[in-house]
Amino acid sequence: MLNGTLPHHEREDPPIELVIAVRCTQTILRRRISETDIGIDVDGEGEYEFTFTIERAESRGDVEIEPFLVRSEHQSDDADYAGRAGDRLASTASWTLEVDETDDDGGFLHPRIEPFDRHDSFPDGEHLHYLHFEDPSTPKLYLNANHGRLVDVLQNEGTRGADPRFRDVLYDYIEQSIWQQLLLRAANDIDEETGEARYPWQEEVVELFDDDLYPDIDETDELRRKIATDANSGEDLDVLVRRVDLAIQRRIDHPQRAVDLFQEGLHND
Repeated sequence: MLNGTLPHHEREDPPIELVIAVRCTQTILRRRISETDIGIDVDGEGEYEFTFTIERAESRGDVEIEPFLVRSEHQSDDADYAGRAGDRLASTASWTLEVDETDDDGGFLHPRIEPFDRHDSFPDGEHLHYLHFEDPSTPKLYLNANHGRLVDVLQNEGTRGADPRFRDVLYDYIEQSIWQQLLLRAANDIDEETGEARYPWQEEVVELFDDDLYPDIDETDELRRKIATDANSGEDLDVLVRRVDLAIQRRIDHPQRAVDLFQEGLHND
């Protein structure tokens, strides 16, 4: 099948990338896992082993997994074939992973839909989402039912078309805000001397981002102590905020989502 999607001169060393799209509505997980060194032979069929990890803390209920192949490089030599990096070349049916719930599943990122104008403690009706810390042991994410069209898009479970693309961009926007709040809240609550977190969710959140926050620190307790120390230091707080922002951007991959939505718009024109 790939033989028909690549120019002849590219087939010996195909510029392709395997992408695994992972999505979990209940935890607003949106992950794009990529691998370029997979050794695919475009002239024949075969099976190719690829291993990836989904964190338990970011999974709940059904997790949708969709593999596809895209171009990894731009080409303009042959207009009869896909030319842009990121153009989809092949895909298959998605899989659904059912995650068993455990006794301690708090679901603090499971979005709840409420009209904000009915709650005095919520932001005004113009806000789309709100991370509520009324019970700090279990933060809760709310989506504003007053924005009916946007909520409908966020609940869309499709994988093709403009709405799913827009949904992913919206969730990225929401994630940027809530992960920053959760990480900074966790940093403020962790004990500087012991590295102990006040609540279990704080350990999980820090663990999700530990490789990007302080890549030179391998030991979990040392990492937590460093985060707590920086959070309580006037000089290092700015550094921590920048690290948090960069770590979240690496996780979310805003540019690729925006490109996908833009390309969807071009295809529909």
